[in-house]
Amino acid sequence: MSIRLLIRQLIEYSFFRYILGTVVILRLFWFWSTRQKYRQFSEVCRLYRVVDIFPFREIAFHSIANIIRICNKEKRNLMVEWFQNSREYIRIRDDFGSGEGKKHDVMWNMLVVKSFKENEKGVIILKYGEVFEALFTIYNIPKIIERYYLVFEMSWSGSCDPCYLMYWDSTNSVFVQTPEQKDYFFLERLHCNIRPIKLGSGDWVDPTLFQPNATFQKPYDVAMVAHWGKLKNHRVLFKALRRIQREITLLLIGFPWGGRTKEDILNEYSELLGKKSNITLDLRENLAHADVMTLLIQAKMQILLTSKEGGNKAIPEGLFLNVPAIVYDRNKGGTGEKINGQTGILSSFGNLHRNIEFMLENYGRFRPREYVLKTTGSAISTRILNDKIKCVSLETNGSWTCDILEKVNSPSLKLKDESCSDLFVKDYDFISKCKK
Repeated sequence: MSIRLLIRQLIEYSFFRYILGTVVILRLFWFWSTRQKYRQFSEVCRLYRVVDIFPFREIAFHSIANIIRICNKEKRNLMVEWFQNSREYIRIRDDFGSGEGKKHDVMWNMLVVKSFKENEKGVIILKYGEVFEALFTIYNIPKIIERYYLVFEMSWSGSCDPCYLMYWDSTNSVFVQTPEQKDYFFLERLHCNIRPIKLGSGDWVDPTLFQPNATFQKPYDVAMVAHWGKLKNHRVLFKALRRIQREITLLLIGFPWGGRTKEDILNEYSELLGKKSNITLDLRENLAHADVMTLLIQAKMQILLTSKEGGNKAIPEGLFLNVPAIVYDRNKGGTGEKINGQTGILSSFGNLHRNIEFMLENYGRFRPREYVLKTTGSAISTRILNDKIKCVSLETNGSWTCDILEKVNSPSLKLKDESCSDLFVKDYDFISKCKK
């Protein structure tokens, strides 16, 4: 078992959280004594986001609120200054950029959904935490947020993070999609320009692309769409299936992650289920998004067993396909909030085998598509985001004469009507000119 996986398991216990909090406090003092201010700031955020227990959480919150107060008073962004003088800045600058020779291109994770006009701001949506930090190494951010509202889409649970807080500004609002209530509450409590909105990456499914088909048979009893990384907890699923005696056809769809490949999954499967003749495995790797949909629609249920992520997309896609879900009941990231009597079951690891058996007997009684059509999806989420930004714009004496265009995750962010991309050529040209 890896150290990271062991820590993820231990962190479920309050006693270990107190130990971890003490360790983080000691690290804080070390970074303070060595004048590594950005790493000190990052540790304060970790104290709130990861340790997440009283009194450490309150110590961290008041420390961050005090930094914001100082920034307001001095009209300067201390967090960005610390970042630009850190080793992290150099690492991220070398990894990111736009164009050849760079490991990652930030433009792939940036989408304009409303143009800038004279006296009316445009809107840009961005994905992935490291991209948010990388922007400060590549672009003149103050110049961009004078013309555009930035909307950040979480790739990982936890809004108390430097990648969001560095966007403090004394006059210009930015928005963070926070699918989990705790993350929403944290930003709301800061009372600054970083404004939370109750959305996540799983809320941008295009329902027209994910429609159930009554003619499809259901040859797969259990489906799991997840990369092969340890945090997805394939072993937990295998252990649950080991306790089931009936015939099970298991569909696993994924791709390499964290140094793990399908061979690692097959080895775990062989170790835990290799001698059980009642389990049939169908493992698929690196499938196109459309092929994932075609297979998922043939499953009686789907499974999500991660403890933390920033808004799973496979689960809501399956719900639109009318495939009910079983989700780990301690999952953080907002996915669990979509699970109810219509859509599926929240389950502990210990009861997973019982809930799988129950779902196999009753999957036809669930009505997940009926529920998500009323509560989420790209059209609803676009309206929610548009109304929030419009309200803030009008409250701050801005104008709002046209709305944002509908955006989808399919699987990456893009306009629903891609032919409208030509409307934003001048906007992307301006952004390019904001490079340092």
